[in-house]
Formats: sequence, C-alpha cells, structure tokens
Amino acid sequence: MLDWAEIDYKDSVYHFKLNNNNKKIIPPLEAAKNTIQYIMEKYPPPYTLYASGGVDSQAMIYAWKQYGHSYKIFSAIYNNGLNEHDIITLRKFANIVTGK
Repeated sequence: MLDWAEIDYKDSVYHFKLNNNNKKIIPPLEAAKNTIQYIMEKYPPPYTLYASGGVDSQAMIYAWKQYGHSYKIFSAIYNNGLNEHDIITLRKFANIVTGK
C-alpha cells in the first residue's frame, strides 16, 4: 500500500512521486495501473467510477481509459447547483478523454 506521496516543484513543472512499503518510487500512471489491476482481481465488473469533476476524478478517469478497461461514470448534482462548475468540468473532460 501507499506510504507517502511527494510533490516537488522545479523549473515550472510539478514532479509527483509515490512510494510504497518497500520504498520503491513508482511513477503515477504505473501506480494507477497497479491499483486498477488489484481492483479487477478482487472485484468483478461492471465498474462504476464516482467522479466529482475535480483533478482527482480526472486522474482516475484518465487512468481507467489509458488502460482500456470499461467503466461507467457516476456523479451527483447537488441542490441549488452548488457543484455545477465541477459537473461542467467533468463533462468536458470526459468528452475529451472519450473522444466525443
């Protein structure tokens, strides 16, 4: 499992490192792939991803799409449009990732 994450900012670029129990640095997409494989081994499809629209949701959607696994996206719309900006962002991102 994940011990820590480190974000370093150099030369106008963010460098993101993940570390697991044996202290080996894992690139973020490889860590995402490992997590997706673990989920697929432990839990049968279908897969429904809950996405709020923020960067965490975008990273999750990108990882699932990157590795070609099928999924559906679920999100909640709050009363009075309190998260409307997130839902708009989520729809735009999902359309870009899926090529629609």
